Amino acid sequence: LGAAFHFPKYPAAYTAIMSGNTAAISCLLVSTWAPLGFLHGGHWLGMTCSVSDGVDPKQRRITLLHAASYWLGVVITAAGGGWCRSGTSVQCSGGEVMSRDCLWAEQSGAYQAIYTLHYISLAWIMAHWIMDAFQLCVWGGQIANGKSLRILGTDIELGRGVYSAIISAAVFIVTLTWTLFFDWSTGPEEGPADPSFNQMVLTLVMEIIFVLLISCVILRLTSRAGHKAVDHEEE
Repeated sequence: LGAAFHFPKYPAAYTAIMSGNTAAISCLLVSTWAPLGFLHGGHWLGMTCSVSDGVDPKQRRITLLHAASYWLGVVITAAGGGWCRSGTSVQCSGGEVMSRDCLWAEQSGAYQAIYTLHYISLAWIMAHWIMDAFQLCVWGGQIANGKSLRILGTDIELGRGVYSAIISAAVFIVTLTWTLFFDWSTGPEEGPADPSFNQMVLTLVMEIIFVLLISCVILRLTSRAGHKAVDHEEE
């Protein structure tokens, strides 16, 4: 993708405004993240356009790949949701549209697989979007000052894949929660959602934030220990 895609040179006026201007770049990223950014990943395109030519050229390809992961997630979520709503399901015996018990006890294996994949891709989008929010202003400052993009306030570069691994860990935990541990139901098609469904959504969001915070603590402690080891060797 990186070899085939040619990144354009941006107008001098754009470069002059953005260079060294942390507030401008941060505003750009936040303004593209906030309006349904989980559907388009526009803040990653903003980073692709704003990364300095003097920084490692791989960074533009990495930011573009993160944007592409949003698009792929949206496609899989939409396709899976469309298939699940195309009359392929069995009517749940309790009258609900879907529930954990109905999914695993009454639906076909194909439906279970596609329904689960559909929500795994949605979990990727939402976990990515939520975790990005905590770092947009930091990334804005790094871009403005011509520095490599790093994650969670550490020296770990975005391109090392650690950030993707953290998002994947959140997706794994979220998926285990709604498939195995949380007894949820959407409620009937006509009428309000079952309270258990809203409680599950809140629980999943809290899990994503918890994974982010734990990862931040672990990475910062690891990074600090690494610096101390280097300093000790130099002495």
